Amino acid sequence: MFLVGLFPVVVSIMVLLRVKETDKWERAEAVHPHVKHESSLKAIFNAQYRKRTIVAAVLLTVAIIGLWAGAVYEPSAVIQLATKAGMGKAEAARMASIATIVGCLALPPMAEKIGRRKTLAVYFVGMAASIALAFGWAFYLPNGLVPFIALLVVLGFFGGNFALFSLCGCPSSSKPACGRRRSRSEPRWAASSARS
Repeated sequence: MFLVGLFPVVVSIMVLLRVKETDKWERAEAVHPHVKHESSLKAIFNAQYRKRTIVAAVLLTVAIIGLWAGAVYEPSAVIQLATKAGMGKAEAARMASIATIVGCLALPPMAEKIGRRKTLAVYFVGMAASIALAFGWAFYLPNGLVPFIALLVVLGFFGGNFALFSLCGCPSSSKPACGRRRSRSEPRWAASSARS
């Protein structure tokens, strides 16, 4: 099963080797042969993008740790704590899943009210705090099942942060379309999320 993870790598290498640039791109390259392209990694760490790259990397790290905490470590931690307390384990996972759905539903109104960036900051801070408290404090308590499950519900709620990325999934090339004025029937976040 582990080797199945190699499939995307093989496909990526095949695409890289076999897919050629479009004629339009090659014509543009021919028109401007003197333009030197710097590597993508160099480009995202130049002075213009360095701060954005570091902030995005930190936020993504929090999101990935939250995903791991919820998907990998949570079940085994709940089983261990529930066994120690002599209780069932299925209810905790169910509550965290319901909390994630509630977090996804609560996110759009919050983003409309305070803006997309502030909402994402609230969700990421909440996720980081709940991970630290659940796995760094409650898990190690002598009778930590109840506080751990309560913190898993909080983690589940803030784990709904991925819903923000679907509010306005516009690539940067289509910013003018997303930056348009909204109609009266359209929620504010749908028209302003590219700018917030």
